[in-house]
Amino acid sequence: MREFFAADQNYREDLLQYSKIDAGIAIIFYAVYMGAYYWMGRLYAEQQIYRGVSCNLLLAFACLLLVLARKQKLNTVGLTGYKLKKAVVAGGLLGIAVILFGHILPRVFSGKELILNSRFFYQVFYYFIVIGFTEELIFRGYIQTRLYGIIQNDFAAIAVGAVMFSLMHIPFQMGMANMQFFEFISNNVTWLLLLLGWHILFNFLYRKYNSILAGTMFHGFLDLGNSLFL
Repeated sequence: MREFFAADQNYREDLLQYSKIDAGIAIIFYAVYMGAYYWMGRLYAEQQIYRGVSCNLLLAFACLLLVLARKQKLNTVGLTGYKLKKAVVAGGLLGIAVILFGHILPRVFSGKELILNSRFFYQVFYYFIVIGFTEELIFRGYIQTRLYGIIQNDFAAIAVGAVMFSLMHIPFQMGMANMQFFEFISNNVTWLLLLLGWHILFNFLYRKYNSILAGTMFHGFLDLGNSLFL
């Protein structure tokens, strides 16, 4: 059991290389991320224009540039073929289980219609690449790992990363609803607590395989499930 939950050796070794500078850059990048999402929310509320695709891809690209600027390898954010087969199997099986038992079977039995048109294929791209890949890259691959530059305690680092991931979902919704920060939190406590748990699970997959692939697949399936039915 202990071996099952243990982090990959390469992952643990990578954590030792990060400094306070790495952590500081990651936190600044997080602040920029939050600002960009609030801007997107206000833009959508005022003009009905959604920039999520271009903004997410741009933020992911900026994240990669920061890694390269620090002369760090891309495998330090989980872009590697290391344990590729295991990561694919783990992420795929978890995702299929969630989408089958959490979405498909309950909704089929309730008479809802399955979407199998061109919109479905766009949703696959959107949830697996625009959402799943970019969030796994930025939050599990980059921000969470660089936090160890200032937080050496494993539990504390994961807890802070989980809070940052949960709070990341606030600016867009807050901007779109034109709500104050604490007002939004008080109306969405359950959802925000659920996001803490998702971060811990996504991070577990990253730690175990030292790859964002498993988390990306699971994340994509998880979000895709909500768009499969009319």
